[in-house]
Amino acid sequence: MADPVGYEGFDEARRALKKMQDPEKSREYKQANFDIANEVVIPAARANASTRLQRRAAGTLVAVRTESGGSVRLGQGFPAALGAEFGADRNQPRRVFRYGKSFNARGFNQFEPWRGSDRGAGYFLWPAIREQEGEIINRYDQLFRDLFDDEGGG
Repeated sequence: MADPVGYEGFDEARRALKKMQDPEKSREYKQANFDIANEVVIPAARANASTRLQRRAAGTLVAVRTESGGSVRLGQGFPAALGAEFGADRNQPRRVFRYGKSFNARGFNQFEPWRGSDRGAGYFLWPAIREQEGEIINRYDQLFRDLFDDEGGG
């Protein structure tokens, strides 16, 4: 999987927030995760989708609330979504069965070529996350400043 956005001190801030055991601040943190997914990542990812297949896959993007906050869900109800985002090895020989007959075919050409799983991975979602890294970090920075302001730092 592609590298996540890097925010120095993020894990420490989350642990400090958990130690505070303040339900209101926990709710604020979880809401901020959801808002970042919904307001920053998803619109950018949809704007990056350039092919019909990618646009259809990007249309399945939704921000979801999780136990730890929020995240982006891709592909619910659209089996080709991960292929649209990450691509695939093309011209793969495979056995196909149609109309009671078996034959050899080359497949997965409906997807763009696979780009690997490093910093360059993805076609619309992961590039959007990388492009919006500054905005994501700014939002978390402001969030942690607000959450720890009352406590005298974190």
